[in-house]
Amino acid sequence: MHYLPRNLAVFFLSLPWWLGESPFIRISRHGLALWFTTPNLLWSLFPKKLDSTISALWVAVLGTALCTLLYQNTGWIQFGYRFSLDYLPLLFVLIALGGRRFGKAFVACAVFAVVVNTFGAVTFDRHHRFYDTDSTQQVIFQPD
Repeated sequence: MHYLPRNLAVFFLSLPWWLGESPFIRISRHGLALWFTTPNLLWSLFPKKLDSTISALWVAVLGTALCTLLYQNTGWIQFGYRFSLDYLPLLFVLIALGGRRFGKAFVACAVFAVVVNTFGAVTFDRHHRFYDTDSTQQVIFQPD
């Protein structure tokens, strides 16, 4: 339970820091919130119908997520939330089975996710000016 608050903070609240000057953004080495890098996952929260399959998938997702949220680190030195890979396929299945139409908002979120993750693929561990230099693992949010 000791690590849960820190891991939840990264999972839900870690966003790029606005600098106001070049390079304009900086990203914590703990990574970015899952909903920020893949906003389409929010569709998994609102299925049109709730049945036993969707309920079972949520039990699997929450059980796996809880294990990773109790782990002793956040996935240190990452772009996105690394440990979400353990249950990400289940979240995509939840979206597919949720029965919601994929309208303009879904497409806009998908385009945003592609842009954000392409930026991460191009810059991570190559263009260090976009990433925080704290080596203590203590800095999660933008310093004052």
